[in-house]
Amino acid sequence: MTSALMAGVILLLATSASLWAWLWTGRAIVDTARDRLTLYETSLDAAVERFRYLPEFMALTEPVKALLEAPDAARAAEADAHLLRIARSAGADVLFVMNADGLTLAASNAGEPTSFVGQNYAFRPYYRAAIEAGSGRYYAVGATTGKPGYFLASRIDGPQGPLGVAVVKVDLAPLEAEWRRTAEKVALVDEQGVVFLATDPAWLYHPLAPLTPEALRYLEETRKYGSPPQIGPPLTQGSSIRFGLALTTLEPAPGQAETLFELAHPLPGHGWRLMLLAPVTRASEMASLAAFSVLVLGLVAFLASTVLAQRRAHAQARERAHAELERRVEERTLALRAAQDGLVQSAKLAGLGQGLAGIAHEMAQPLAAMRVSLASLAHFIGTGDKAKALGTAEGLAAIADRVEKLGAQLRNFARPDKEAPRRVGLQDLVHGAVSLIEHRLKAQDITLARHLPAEPVVVEARPNRLEQVIVNLLANAIDASEEAARLEPRTRRIDVTLAIEGNEACLLVEDEGTGLGDLPPDRVFEPFFSTKATGRGLGLGLSISRGIMAEHGGRLGLAPRVAGGVSAELRLPLATREGDAR
Repeated sequence: MTSALMAGVILLLATSASLWAWLWTGRAIVDTARDRLTLYETSLDAAVERFRYLPEFMALTEPVKALLEAPDAARAAEADAHLLRIARSAGADVLFVMNADGLTLAASNAGEPTSFVGQNYAFRPYYRAAIEAGSGRYYAVGATTGKPGYFLASRIDGPQGPLGVAVVKVDLAPLEAEWRRTAEKVALVDEQGVVFLATDPAWLYHPLAPLTPEALRYLEETRKYGSPPQIGPPLTQGSSIRFGLALTTLEPAPGQAETLFELAHPLPGHGWRLMLLAPVTRASEMASLAAFSVLVLGLVAFLASTVLAQRRAHAQARERAHAELERRVEERTLALRAAQDGLVQSAKLAGLGQGLAGIAHEMAQPLAAMRVSLASLAHFIGTGDKAKALGTAEGLAAIADRVEKLGAQLRNFARPDKEAPRRVGLQDLVHGAVSLIEHRLKAQDITLARHLPAEPVVVEARPNRLEQVIVNLLANAIDASEEAARLEPRTRRIDVTLAIEGNEACLLVEDEGTGLGDLPPDRVFEPFFSTKATGRGLGLGLSISRGIMAEHGGRLGLAPRVAGGVSAELRLPLATREGDAR
């Protein structure tokens, strides 16, 4: 092969490797970002929905109803004080009540210079939606205070028709500050395409693209962002698709253009879009690394063929090339090890995305109870019933403890694993893994039976990584059971059995799913091999899990069950007792 032809082949291989590495890394980044979007959506719902009950609750209180039925100064003062008590108790920014014409009669900020009392907000969309449909919600910069907020409104009806509208203004500034601490590029975009909440302050009140005359007219009429609207130039230069991945070019200021992966998730309940922009830097670096590695290997092959042909005449040159090869291989090995650690963390976040629904489901009940308790607490404080108010507050503390424990479990699983191995009970890891995917079990009507010994089964391991293996085995069992249920609808069962056999701990995860068919069990441990439908995984879970088991001196194997399904067996050496020689 001539030198020119070999150079052409190497360049072709390097280009192919670069494109493949960019696509593979880009998909991993996008999958992780998609899971992060779910977390941001959950935090937004938590910040807003805890106030959703307040407008309806205000409409039921006697001071508000009395003021709307027969307005006078005394009743207005009583309603002002009543709304202030509710706002302080609930932690809301401002509560106010308008009559049927949109005139504010009472507000929790009545004694402040920026009081809403006497202001007419009939031009606001949330007022019109509440009058016409019973409820409304709208994000805007305050026409009186100049402070942005999310307005939740509810109509108050009387015997002869609407009496007025009760409104709570929710301050999203704490949520925005929490998001900014993540250092990610996240934004909320309204119906007109204008960014109104973002982790980067420079994005605020900039449209993603040039606004139409109709959109500008709407913003002027509603005074959403001031009058005239204080709108900046467009943020992006447009979007594109590369190998199925959405890209956008962001330019917050002239000369500061940056290309990023774009993920957008619609929020129908609010009429917004939640957007996350992830840098393409890591994908570009991996593409460069892959191209460079192929070029190095090609160069080595070329040098090797030359050295073999001229071995006697160029012995010294061959030794230098060999030394250079060893140095470069060592550098590539270190880079690949770092990439493997990132891959393990990405797989963990993928499992976290599946388990997030379960955690959110478990949190929904205590959060709902908290909303009811808050309303009761405000009522008992208003009536002066200290005993019942104290009892309600104690109940709220217990609910908060439950939510805090669930949140701590989620954070511990998501955190990158840097800890050294330590003694840990396998029963605790099984319970933790089950709690992360329990919602999937309920959603698919799958029964999970745990057969665990009463005495702790202790191994020496990195708990976070070992729990990741158990989550992966349970998730695979659920996927197989789900597929089998489509073919033959009936309740499926998963058994988790833990036992001590000699000096080893043996954990079995057995399902009644579709099984392995004619596949050899070891085939499924090959990287990027998957029996799942396209789009439901990269085929790395079992390969990574076997690697984690090898790190712990253990083994992981699969075997078909006679009755159908698969039995996954995890074996680990038992930890020596504290004080024993090691």
